This record gives sequence, C-alpha cells and structure tokens, in this order.
Amino acid sequence: MQEQMTNINDLSKKELKLFLRDQMIVDIDVVLAPYRNKDIGMRILANKTGISEKTLKRVTDHTTTPHQSTIERFYRHFFEMIEDNSSTEVHKQIKQEILRNSASPGATYNHSLEETLEENKVFREIFLYSRTGKITKRFVKEEFGKYGIEIVTLMLAENILIEEDRGIYSEGAMSVPKTLKAIKTIVEELVSENLDPEMLSEVGNNKAFYYLEGVSDDSKQDLLKIVDDYQVHIRDYMFNKAELGPHRVFIVGAMDELKRKVNTTPKDIQTLH
Repeated sequence: MQEQMTNINDLSKKELKLFLRDQMIVDIDVVLAPYRNKDIGMRILANKTGISEKTLKRVTDHTTTPHQSTIERFYRHFFEMIEDNSSTEVHKQIKQEILRNSASPGATYNHSLEETLEENKVFREIFLYSRTGKITKRFVKEEFGKYGIEIVTLMLAENILIEEDRGIYSEGAMSVPKTLKAIKTIVEELVSENLDPEMLSEVGNNKAFYYLEGVSDDSKQDLLKIVDDYQVHIRDYMFNKAELGPHRVFIVGAMDELKRKVNTTPKDIQTLH
C-alpha cells in the first residue's frame, strides 16, 4: 500500500515543527552525501548557510528543534542546490511554507548582500529605517552624508528601495537575509542607540525590562516556548493588524544563558535570593 503524502497545511504548529526538523535531518544527509569526511562537509554547510556547526550537529543528533529562521536558512541553501524539476512534493510544500513565513511577506531575497548588512552600519541603518516608512534623500544626506546616498543608489539598483517620487524612497520588493551575527548586532544597536532611559519613568512612551533566574531544563524550555509565542504574536500584529502611522517603533527580544560559568550547588543557589 502506498504511503499517504503528508500535507503540511494539515499539521498543527507543534507537528509542523517536528516534521520540518525531521525533514531537515534527512536533507542535511543529502547535502553531506558527496563528502567522504562528514565533518568537513558539515563545516562547509555551516559556512554556506550561516548556521553554526554546533546547531547543525545538534539537529542531526535529535537533541534540538531548530528555530524557523534556522530552517529557512538551511532550505534557501538547499533549494539553490537542487533543480526545480527534481524537487519532491514535500519540498515544494516546504518552499511555500518558507515564503509564507518570511519576515517580509511577498519579498524576494538577495543573498549576496548578507555580508553587507552584517558589516556595514550605514547600510544597516538605512535598511531598518526604510522598513518603518518612507525616507527622503534629504534625511539620508543629513544623517549619513554622500556615502549614504551611495548606499541608497545601491539599494535602488537591487530593488531594496524604490523611488516613489523625486527624493522620496520606500521599501522595495527585495529583502536581505540576515545572518545570526547581523541579528545580534541589530538588536544591540536598536537598544543602545534608540532606547531613551529618561522616558522609562513615564507611562505610554517606551518600555524596558529584564528577568534573571536559575531554572531547570524543563523550565528553560517552557520559557523559550513563551518567548516563541510572544514573537509570533508581535509579528502577526505588526504585519496584519497594526495601523500605519508616524511612530517608527522597534521591539526586540532575546533569551540566553549567562556565559560566565559559575559552579553552584542547590544550596548556593538558595543563598543568592
């Protein structure tokens, strides 16, 4: 009896995550098949996708479930490797799912500008401003000088920006994939350069908060799930419900473990409170 084809549209959110993880494991093996030394192949794959070797190995070892952005980065590389006529029905569904969940719905992607976004601060700032509304040539020249105009010219040529009227630019159809390093840099710069500490004492202007705690493995996973749900809720509101207006707002989120390793016992942890 022929096995029934999985339709990812019929899967729940949790089932879809597990399905994409399992399929990604299969397809990583496909990518690594030509390499006699799998470690070298994994290193090359990490360099080409921007996904760390550690994460790729944890995915293939079934010790982690990759984030949506990780899956997207892998499959953009994977689909560049294979011919359209050799794509299976499952891969066609995955491609549609990735396009549907892209950060800019309907956008196409230019991978050659990934490093530019990561390394060039002026490019990064103009790109981010253009994603919150129209920008003008006058603004760019005042803030970034002649070099800013050169960046705008590049963005116009790549369809990252379009010129609606003389000297007035808005978001184009081309988006730029963001490396993990670029995401971290963007988060840091948005907070350090834009968060107004004086306004934090007033209601209705801005918001900042943080929490720290020593937690169990299960609680850490629960917190990551809460953060994931928060991200989905904010993204849905931004793209589908928010009314356009003059306020160029930013929202950032991050969760990780403190990197300075401290050897503690349960007794030690209790004394920290």
